[in-house]
Amino acid sequence: MSIAHEQAALSLSEISEAERRTRQALDYGRASDFLILWGIVTGAAFALVQFLPGRANEIWLGADAVGIAASVAIARWPGRRQLCARRDPRLLAAFAVLFCYGIAWSFLFVGVDPRKMAVFWATLMMSGYVMAGLWRGYVLGLCGLAISALAFAGYCLAGAWFPLWMAATYGGGLIAGGLWLRHVGAR
Repeated sequence: MSIAHEQAALSLSEISEAERRTRQALDYGRASDFLILWGIVTGAAFALVQFLPGRANEIWLGADAVGIAASVAIARWPGRRQLCARRDPRLLAAFAVLFCYGIAWSFLFVGVDPRKMAVFWATLMMSGYVMAGLWRGYVLGLCGLAISALAFAGYCLAGAWFPLWMAATYGGGLIAGGLWLRHVGAR
């Protein structure tokens, strides 16, 4: 029994599509843990800044340290090591570059309104998610665009409640995006 050329091409195309969807689901599953983690960390930090504005620098240094340590722990978690090892190093490098540029610009922005700095950092990090969405799937890009829009809206509309707005929209948006990624990846 022989297979027609068209049937073989169709079968290979279906196999290729299944492989692409599987790779995307794995990518979404890996990314979801990090989005949820950073949603919790940034949401808690913004909430603390609302009530302890004079301690904002210490709060953010502590939050970043906890977030980075927890990110490393997630990446090294047994059973995930191999998945993370196969990760495209360009994606991690892109976020590292964004973070370094953010630090450099933050030194130039010393004395800038803290609300502007918060929107700067939120949109800088979310631009990374938009770019990751170009490589890894539209959900990451949509998450980045939605959270960026909410950060700008909060800057214009939230008034004295801006840190809580950011806790809910930035932190909550990252958590919701992580849960959405899990849902989409599980299909």
